[in-house]
Amino acid sequence: MFIKDTTRKAKFPKNLLKWVKTNILVKVVALSAYTSLIFLVGVLYHIISIPNDEIKSNLNNPLIELNSKEYDPKVSTPEVLEIGISQKDIQKLTDKRAFAISSGVLMSSSKDYVPAKIKHKDKIVEAKVRLKGDWVDHLTSSKWSLRISVKGDNTLFGMKELSIQHPVHRNYLGEWILQKAMRRESVIALDFDFIKVIINDRDFGIYAVEEHFDKRLVENNEFREGIIVKFDEDLRWANIQRNFKDITLPSTYYSSAIDSFQGNSIIKDDTKRTIFKKAFNLLERFRSGELPPNKVFDHKKMARFYALSDFLGGQHATVFHNLRFYYNPVTSLLEPIAFDAMGCTKINQLLFTQAFESEDISFDLDRTLFSDELFLNEYLSELERFSKKSYLEGLFIALRDDIKKKVNILNSEFSGNDFELLAMNDLMSNSLFIRNSLTPVKGVHAYLKSIDNKKMVLRIGNIQGLPIEITSISRNSFELFRPEKKTLLKGKLTAEPVKYQDITFRTVGAFDLNEKHISELALEYTVVNTSIKNQQSIVPWSLYDNSFLETDFIRQEPNVKDFPFFVVNENEKIIFIKPGNVPLDRNLIIPKGYTVVSPNGVTINLVNGAKIISYSPLKFVGTEDAPIVIQSHDRTGQGIAVLNAEKQSILSYVHFNNLSAPKEEGWELTGSVTFYQSPVRISNCQFMLNHDSDDALNIVRSNFEIRDSHFAQTFADAIDLDFSDGAMYNLSFKNAGNDGIDASGSYVNIFDVIIDEAGDKGISVGEGSTILAMNVQVNRANIGFASKDTSSLLLNNGSISNSKIGFAVYQKKPEFGPAKIEAKSIKLENVDKPYLIQKGSQLLFDNTLIKETP
Repeated sequence: MFIKDTTRKAKFPKNLLKWVKTNILVKVVALSAYTSLIFLVGVLYHIISIPNDEIKSNLNNPLIELNSKEYDPKVSTPEVLEIGISQKDIQKLTDKRAFAISSGVLMSSSKDYVPAKIKHKDKIVEAKVRLKGDWVDHLTSSKWSLRISVKGDNTLFGMKELSIQHPVHRNYLGEWILQKAMRRESVIALDFDFIKVIINDRDFGIYAVEEHFDKRLVENNEFREGIIVKFDEDLRWANIQRNFKDITLPSTYYSSAIDSFQGNSIIKDDTKRTIFKKAFNLLERFRSGELPPNKVFDHKKMARFYALSDFLGGQHATVFHNLRFYYNPVTSLLEPIAFDAMGCTKINQLLFTQAFESEDISFDLDRTLFSDELFLNEYLSELERFSKKSYLEGLFIALRDDIKKKVNILNSEFSGNDFELLAMNDLMSNSLFIRNSLTPVKGVHAYLKSIDNKKMVLRIGNIQGLPIEITSISRNSFELFRPEKKTLLKGKLTAEPVKYQDITFRTVGAFDLNEKHISELALEYTVVNTSIKNQQSIVPWSLYDNSFLETDFIRQEPNVKDFPFFVVNENEKIIFIKPGNVPLDRNLIIPKGYTVVSPNGVTINLVNGAKIISYSPLKFVGTEDAPIVIQSHDRTGQGIAVLNAEKQSILSYVHFNNLSAPKEEGWELTGSVTFYQSPVRISNCQFMLNHDSDDALNIVRSNFEIRDSHFAQTFADAIDLDFSDGAMYNLSFKNAGNDGIDASGSYVNIFDVIIDEAGDKGISVGEGSTILAMNVQVNRANIGFASKDTSSLLLNNGSISNSKIGFAVYQKKPEFGPAKIEAKSIKLENVDKPYLIQKGSQLLFDNTLIKETP
């Protein structure tokens, strides 16, 4: 007799797929095909994701006897389970299945069981069966997952209660290997095997058979009978069912009841009830934070279980609602039971890292475990042991013969799959991942703070997730220094900054140490409670000065209100400078959002290295008879800078004398007067006698206009324009130490300019600048006009006299291209070399193309 789908139609939202969605047979066929496709994609992913050289290596690996991909009855045959269920009860299971699919999850109870007769070998037993699984993937293929409970004193495969399911739900061979490995390490494991299942005379092929939770499970693992407890899953699945597959619902870790698998017998047996209460109290007090892990669990076995779950790719077993605990009546501690692990799955994160990186509160159980030093130390030690190549080799040698049999049974239905090769490659990948985690490419940043012959202080920060212990400082593997005390650094979350601490090291023996030796030294450390030594170079300077924020000039607070020469009008956002002399013997910092106004006749004298930084525009308007003077009579004043002022500054009749470029340690400008991203209009101003600066006036990334002004005896460039646009009218330059006007990446119009005595160039344009200059006279310069690096200089009317080179056109920087000068009506008088033209660049003089010079 066959199982037939006679499901009643379920109600679904009206749409074009209504018939498909309400026809269970169609669902079965479609979802069965989908399940098969998912499996095939998984196999292909495993094969594709393994590097070719690794596959080739494993093909020659003596651990793997390359089993035939085809079934061979001479190697092994599956045991057969024949199940008989009446048509009436099949209909009950079918209806339950249909409801589960429509609601998204399967909710089971004792009322769902139906009677069955089961034949194994020559023995027929009475039993009851129900659908099994939480997610409905257990029900969508033709292989429905079933829970079997054997009646009376009988058992099947030595089990009173068992589950059968499609092998895909436990990752085929993967779970079998995991359960065997767990048992080898004295972690309680389930009996797990592969059998053939026949239901009502229909062959349903190979199923995975899995032991359920009763006293026989404990005894099969050679432990005394004891209670098995868990977090009750019913609340979780009921919430999901009500919200139809919404798995984003809050975790029920804190609200799930603690339950056992021996409910009826506990109620009837006083001894069992007392033991259950102990187990219940232990787990509940752990969850509430009242008891540490080592007072609740056999923490060594628990740590081993977690480390094995990483290595064996069975992390699914550690999800809180999958955890099962055996209460050991001898030790009065809870021990983990390996269940629903999906073994031999490739991992990409350790359980430790996953616990702290995830914000899901369902990981709070894991976070509590890993926050305990005893548990964490044991876990890390076990990780190192399991990740060794020899451990994996030993495991496969021990299981070799049985693996051959299990693979052969799987091939009786799922032929053509390299189950063993897939499992081996995934475990090799996990082993390598763990070893790499224990030996990070770089585990710490280490900076030198101080040093002398007897001790060294380093500022060290852990930059990866696992905790580390700092062990020593060595040179050429010879230990020279040890920490004054045992030093552990906690792991760092990915999204948090590195936390540093100062660690003092003392010399082990006599050694003449100074900063020159730092590059020869190596800091040694290990992941906590492991033996693998890691080394890291030491940066021979301090991470940062503790007083940095207090002393760093650019980050100091505005202080204009500290000076009696300034009046602040908060209503109009104006800062007034009082008339008269203003001595500044310390730095002045003007805040953003104001306008700084100075009347005529004011003299600001910068002494004692003082400078002015303004984040607001300046409105300094003097007169010809009463100019505003900004000077440094002792030549220590550093100058003035306007930074990121949004509105235009206006300077009229302002004299800048004897100033240098503002600078502090780690911060320096190039201009004695600087406008950075601050528009400015300058007229009738003087810039004279600047020193210790590249530029008398530096305008950066700003729009500007300069009129009727004079530049004399400047240290280097008189005007330096960087990425700025503007115009100049009626300017004079006398005795510039370098260039009169230097423009980079700028667009400028220049009219009526006289440059007399320039140490390098009269006008220099570069880095893609475009300059139009009319009526410009250059006298006594090294080069009259220069254009370089994709720049274009257009000259009309002017002269070059008493100079070494008239025009220079060339490419200086490789990231740019040739340059161009187009000159009309430019007179050359007493010029040693009229042209210097690089190949590719161009000089067009009075409409005549001048050939390049050799």
